[in-house]
Amino acid sequence: MTNRVKLNRDQVEVDEVTIGRPVDGGVGLLRTFDAEVNLFVDETEEEVCIGTVSGWIDWKTWAENLLDGADAISTDASTLAGGAAKWMKRNGDYADTALLVDSVFIEEEYRGNRLMGPVIDKLLDLLQLDPATTLVVTQPEPQIEGGGPYPDGAERDAAMASLLKAVRAAGFRNVRGTPVYSRG
Repeated sequence: MTNRVKLNRDQVEVDEVTIGRPVDGGVGLLRTFDAEVNLFVDETEEEVCIGTVSGWIDWKTWAENLLDGADAISTDASTLAGGAAKWMKRNGDYADTALLVDSVFIEEEYRGNRLMGPVIDKLLDLLQLDPATTLVVTQPEPQIEGGGPYPDGAERDAAMASLLKAVRAAGFRNVRGTPVYSRG
């Protein structure tokens, strides 16, 4: 087990993001995004990359268009878009922006600092998106060391419980009837 580093969340920044066209389609609607999560170290006055956040983004989002765009990309994008669309249908069928968060990765030694909420907030700030009108969705799935999902069983259940606790602490709530969690 790696020693955990306690840190001040104010020292964490999302200050680099790359936006591009999805390789697999997207019907011209969705764009991919990849961002670095950095920690500013006071002693050295340097930034250290401690993680990443990635997914897809759509502006002026209608539920039906979001579903069509995501379906052309991947199963993961479709699942996220399905949860977003279900949320949107219950809340007016529209969102100024939809952020489909496919992956949030934090280096192991920095986990446990409740970084997901601040990371999403700082990503929204960097992209100049209004948190009040931006729908953010994610599908929690714990990953084994080296990547990939846990096999079913007690170890996965414990990892999922821990991950769901972090997701809820970041302000996300389950979109009823889906494996997707929303904040918006």
